[in-house]
Amino acid sequence: MTTPQKTTYRLPVWFRPEVWLLVLAVAIHATFWISLQVGWLDPLFNDATHRLQRGYDFYAVFQKSYEFGHGGSLYTDVDYRAQAAGGLVVPYCAANFRYLPSWGWFMSWTLCQLPAETAYWVWVSAIELMFLFCLWLFWRRTAGWRARIWLMVIWLAYFPYYLELFVGQFSFMATGLLTLCLLSFRDRRHWRRVPAKLGSVL
Repeated sequence: MTTPQKTTYRLPVWFRPEVWLLVLAVAIHATFWISLQVGWLDPLFNDATHRLQRGYDFYAVFQKSYEFGHGGSLYTDVDYRAQAAGGLVVPYCAANFRYLPSWGWFMSWTLCQLPAETAYWVWVSAIELMFLFCLWLFWRRTAGWRARIWLMVIWLAYFPYYLELFVGQFSFMATGLLTLCLLSFRDRRHWRRVPAKLGSVL
């Protein structure tokens, strides 16, 4: 006499809590981009509420790179009076340039060819592409669908990333390129190592 086998009931994919958590994380990440336009999340961050305006860090680099491309210096102090009198190409007065001259040169030949507001959106879009690329890299290197979902949730719902987009920072892009460089050492893909290393240093 054979004993009947126990049947295990599995919830459909859309009823699993991990999947709903992933949907929530995607919604939070989409809110980051909506908030760049309407400011929903600004009260959660001191810099977005009391100190900085949107794109502050990016516009600081954009203004000095523009001046550098037109014969000026990257490292002279900002002359706010001269900027207010008509020398400003960004929406508001920017701070001093604090980066390597190679980045100012690169900006002067690329993003500074666009209007400042357009260049800001191009830059944050590039940050988002790097974000998605890093997410894909770690997805490939993670075993198990539950671990992969938790990985995506942690990345997508990481609230400090919103401030990175808000001010137009450069740290995430540099970190992403360094990550790509380190992974290329591990995978022994020399063709990918050099451009990633040069980009992160730039």
